[in-house]
Amino acid sequence: MNNIFETSIAFWRSSVLFEALKINLFEKLGENRLTAEEISQICSIDQKYIRRLLRALAAMKFISRKHDTFTCTDIALEGLIPGRSRNMSHFARAMGEDFSGGYWIDLSQSLNPGNFSAASIVEERQMNPRTLAMVTQNIALQGEAEALKENLDLAEKGSLLDIGGGSGVYSVALCKSNPLLQAVIVEIPEVAELTKKIITEFELDDRIQVVGIDWNDCRYENEFDCVLLSDVLYFQPEECRKLINLAFRTLKPGGMLAIRGYFWDDSDDRIFPALFDINLMAHNTHNMNPSVEEVITWIGESGFAEHVSKPITELSYLITGKKPKVKKEKS
Repeated sequence: MNNIFETSIAFWRSSVLFEALKINLFEKLGENRLTAEEISQICSIDQKYIRRLLRALAAMKFISRKHDTFTCTDIALEGLIPGRSRNMSHFARAMGEDFSGGYWIDLSQSLNPGNFSAASIVEERQMNPRTLAMVTQNIALQGEAEALKENLDLAEKGSLLDIGGGSGVYSVALCKSNPLLQAVIVEIPEVAELTKKIITEFELDDRIQVVGIDWNDCRYENEFDCVLLSDVLYFQPEECRKLINLAFRTLKPGGMLAIRGYFWDDSDDRIFPALFDINLMAHNTHNMNPSVEEVITWIGESGFAEHVSKPITELSYLITGKKPKVKKEKS
């Protein structure tokens, strides 16, 4: 992650720490090693929520995780529990109060009085879809798109369906590295107009078609060699399953499903997936960042075989599956 990216998500880290201090998690846990269920009880916090918090704190090295049990690391014991020699919890709590009070947002008003409304930022919860598409593109151009094209072999594929393709940045990267590939991007009309302009800027109008419809209105069947689902499986499981079922339907027999996202995996402690999960929940309690295992389960339930999953950057995973070919009946 470059410095701009790390600095931009720094408040995610801070918010996780502030929340842990607010519920006195470190003091209550101390040197004990407890399960998530036990911690949820002593902190009076819902277990689904505490698991998310603990996963992020483990990635931030404040909590040590072993299987399904958790304890404070030396850093947390020494620095985040009152009475310890290197205690910094009072400072951290004060910073948390500054953050929750909006003082750093109001700082912009101080610098430019009369032309800035802190309330407009505080109250804004739903990001504009066009803005979201460009945010996704920003991250993609920091190495995510490059990593996808290096790890997704489409040399033998002629057609790609990119569902929820946003700015089109991943379709552009894949088409540039695969000269025979033709792509269709499905996006909501509000975003599709922006996507078309970007595709034109890359001079790929003849190879990438943009269709402005909701993915629920897709009527393709057995038409594509590959379906790409990038940064779209962040809904409730039933919605994710519907989307994967749609992908299965649109693929030709033998076609490939490629899923890219910031999915978490209990075998590692990558910081971004853990924080991203909490950020999704903060914006909408119905959103979630699934685990790699969950995604593999969903694609298996939809009928895909030959599942392969691997991290392609320090942020993201690529998960692929193959739609079985139709077996010929013996005469």
